[in-house]
Amino acid sequence: MVTIATMCDRIDELADCNCTLCSFFTGLECDRATTTVEVAQLPITWNDYVTQHHLRLRRAGALTDSDSWSIATQVAEVITSIASDFPVGVVLQRQGSAILRRPE
Repeated sequence: MVTIATMCDRIDELADCNCTLCSFFTGLECDRATTTVEVAQLPITWNDYVTQHHLRLRRAGALTDSDSWSIATQVAEVITSIASDFPVGVVLQRQGSAILRRPE
């Protein structure tokens, strides 16, 4: 499971940006970067999935107690929405704000 945790500060160029910050996903449990991810359907409940995002954001220092679950839920919804645009098994890569199917 991954998140899109980091973007560079070149907001106007994100769609075309290929810098390190705009080209990787971050593992929810390991906090390690990866350049590709495979769309998968996992045996996990929605609450457990949101909890993984919550824990990741807390470790990163990105949440306060008052907004923590709301933001974690929003992030989980965005990632789920992105993944639902692709069939299970497809490998994706990131280029700026775009998530693309990796060329075969």
